[in-house]
Amino acid sequence: MDRTGGCLCGAIRYRTKGMPIGVCHCHCEQCRRHSGAAFASAAGFPEECIEWLKGEPARYQSSESAARLFCPRCGSSIAHMWVDIGTIWPFLGTLDDPASVTPEFHIFTEEQLPWVRLDDRLPCYAQFPPTRKGKAGDEATPE
Repeated sequence: MDRTGGCLCGAIRYRTKGMPIGVCHCHCEQCRRHSGAAFASAAGFPEECIEWLKGEPARYQSSESAARLFCPRCGSSIAHMWVDIGTIWPFLGTLDDPASVTPEFHIFTEEQLPWVRLDDRLPCYAQFPPTRKGKAGDEATPE
């Protein structure tokens, strides 16, 4: 199933191809700062499954393995990119139909704000989930 999305001003438009490899709520400090929210909700796709239909997002290399994609015109946060494993995680709020995907788990709950209460019964991982191949936390189990 293809999905479309974009930024607030419409300068950036994209299409995802196929089903996401994961849909999560990330509680890490970098995602909080990038999204401006208590946590960021995103759906992951292999880089080759994202097509930029209009415009190109600006890119900020936030760490050795990660980059943040945003609209250079309106500043909207578009996606998180794991450069080291070639995945792009568009934020659910940028999808034209965000209800077309359902979050499956929480990550980086060790950085979760103390006033956030998780009662959705989704698996919670202190850091990375076991599906993030080749990185720390591959053997992680839900908290």
